[in-house]
Amino acid sequence: MVPCLALLLLGQIRFLLVTLVPMEAVAAVQYMSSWPWKWANWTHHFMQGGNITTPGLLVVFAFMIIFTLINFWSIKIMTHFTNLISVFKVLLPTITIIMLFASSFHPANFGHDVKTFMPYGSRAILKQLPELGLLCLMMLFRRLLILVEN
Repeated sequence: MVPCLALLLLGQIRFLLVTLVPMEAVAAVQYMSSWPWKWANWTHHFMQGGNITTPGLLVVFAFMIIFTLINFWSIKIMTHFTNLISVFKVLLPTITIIMLFASSFHPANFGHDVKTFMPYGSRAILKQLPELGLLCLMMLFRRLLILVEN
């Protein structure tokens, strides 16, 4: 049941992403055709009787190309920015650990043998792994549902 739901959600998201750019382009042309300013008189012939005219369609196609390029370039910029953030996510905790060890490392804080290092064993850690997996799965599906809902 869950894989079918996931495929359904991904299909709807893909449909929304494919239709988003043309909808935005048509909306932009509709807004442009109703501009009241004198300098925007050249945009009034894009719509006639609630329908898009041939010059309006050409503008819609131009907007689709422009919007697609903006989306493409913004994704490229976002991936570079994400890479930079990932470096800081690894680098800053590593530097913090090194600085803490260098400034005040006391081996006695970790205990004298294995029983004082982890007095209750690893059972508590391993017990929480399945619940953590369910929590991550729930958060993923919640984000997908919110995206589809919008």
